[in-house]
Amino acid sequence: MQTAANAYQAYTGPHPDAVVHGVIKARPEGGTMKALAWFGSKDVRVIDAPIPDVIDDGDVVLKVTGTTICGSDLHLYHGEIMAMQKGDILGHEFMGVVDRIGKNVKHLSVGQRVVTSFQVACGSCAYCKKNLSSFCERTNDSTLQQQMYGQRDAGFFGYSHFTGGFPGGQAEY
Repeated sequence: MQTAANAYQAYTGPHPDAVVHGVIKARPEGGTMKALAWFGSKDVRVIDAPIPDVIDDGDVVLKVTGTTICGSDLHLYHGEIMAMQKGDILGHEFMGVVDRIGKNVKHLSVGQRVVTSFQVACGSCAYCKKNLSSFCERTNDSTLQQQMYGQRDAGFFGYSHFTGGFPGGQAEY
């Protein structure tokens, strides 16, 4: 299932409406962090991954102080969620201290403690403006989800490329 889902997504490319993508930009000064990554059904490992940096002016990078798993993480562990890729960093429930912010972030400051939501939202699409951020139409570039369901939900942290491929919070940053 993983191979077919990833092949379809690679063939069709990212959804054209998505403007936020689940990529990591390593910090210029380098450095690594510990992170929990998926490598296959029932195969998760603690790896060294690049410490992320701000990519977009609206980004926030957290130093994670607490993370947990929930029942839906077991679906990833058992390989039941499609479009996982080897090395994907898991975790969609986490909190931490703001470490870096993009220049357009005005409501948070470095050093502030925060709890995250599982979804990634742009804040400016029609859904976000109605406070329906889990339907954000700009943060999940999965054409596979669009084809299967006729629409896409928001991107999710640490929950496969079916939900945008964003690295998760079971990591130090």
